[in-house]
Amino acid sequence: MIFHAQKLKTRSLTSLVIAVGTVCAAGANAAPLSSNQPAPYRTALEQVINDIRPQPRLETLQKFVSNTPKIPQSLKLEDKALRITKYIFKEWNIEADNTYQSRDRRDNILPDSVLAVKRGHCVGLTALFLLAAEKNGFKAGLVRTPEHVFPRLCDEKKCINIEMLRNGENKDDAYYIENLSIPNEAIEKGLYLKTLHSSSELTASIYTGLGYVAVGGQQLDLAELFYRLAMQNSPNFADPISNLAGVLAAKGDMSTTRNLLEAANAKNPYHFPTTLNLGIYHQKQSAPDKALEFYTRATQLKPTSAQAFLLRANLLRSQGKPREALMDLERILIIQPDSCEIIEQRDELANQFRIARSVKTKDPRELKKQGRCIEIRAQ
Repeated sequence: MIFHAQKLKTRSLTSLVIAVGTVCAAGANAAPLSSNQPAPYRTALEQVINDIRPQPRLETLQKFVSNTPKIPQSLKLEDKALRITKYIFKEWNIEADNTYQSRDRRDNILPDSVLAVKRGHCVGLTALFLLAAEKNGFKAGLVRTPEHVFPRLCDEKKCINIEMLRNGENKDDAYYIENLSIPNEAIEKGLYLKTLHSSSELTASIYTGLGYVAVGGQQLDLAELFYRLAMQNSPNFADPISNLAGVLAAKGDMSTTRNLLEAANAKNPYHFPTTLNLGIYHQKQSAPDKALEFYTRATQLKPTSAQAFLLRANLLRSQGKPREALMDLERILIIQPDSCEIIEQRDELANQFRIARSVKTKDPRELKKQGRCIEIRAQ
């Protein structure tokens, strides 16, 4: 994965270039998509592609928009959504990539490469849905939940959620609230499950995804630029602010890191990554009580996060609280039973301080022989 950065004369910004081998180059003068109707989603996506591709090619995206089926306005909302998702998943043979590594793949995010490689992350698939809905004049918007996005289609009577990682299944809000542990207060404040109709919000989510990929490729300068572009498009979106803090922490700028984390937390106090990172920051700054406060908050926001419980367990152990630390290690083993290192840490702690074990586990030696050990990292 190779990223490059250079200056382009677009929107007075330092623009970014990604060399993507899976998309064939056709020259920088590819014709823009044409339409007599306003098309903010199409225009925004076209702009992003032109900004970051060394040799942007819009023909495939143009074909996708041009061939979008004309869907009668008289259809039920569910049938309209079904026509669009059938077009994406059946006629274009695109697969939803819901693997853990999906966010690490650059081709899953930008719609032109999703169409080329036939695989998409939630952001890339949502972009395609919004393009098709826009072509038909439907009212559709982006919806954010913790670490996920999906499109929502509305008419004058109601709205429906379309879960693109499940091939376009309709899911009610309760599905996301339950599976992603979304607090009611966060919904009431409009932080999650709100319909976002501005194309700049889609642009921000795309740049945030590309920043994540850049970090995975150790391209920190490029990641910083991507996150700043995301923040520029959506100033109240906590994800790029928190992610930028992580980039600057890796560069050693701890003062700005703290300011960014506190800004992200002020915008969204229910944002799990920010909360966890504030714990890590305060622990590194030798403020263990403050760190413990944020780690505890993180475990409440995301009860399935083994990382949050491990960070808290390590801190509790360093504070001379073995019983509390062991309880967190056992919580991890409920979440991920095949973590050999956690089993060994739990057993060592239990033996050293003569604390009874509550969670039955497999023999880590057998798990290692079978190659089934799951690694859990604190950082």
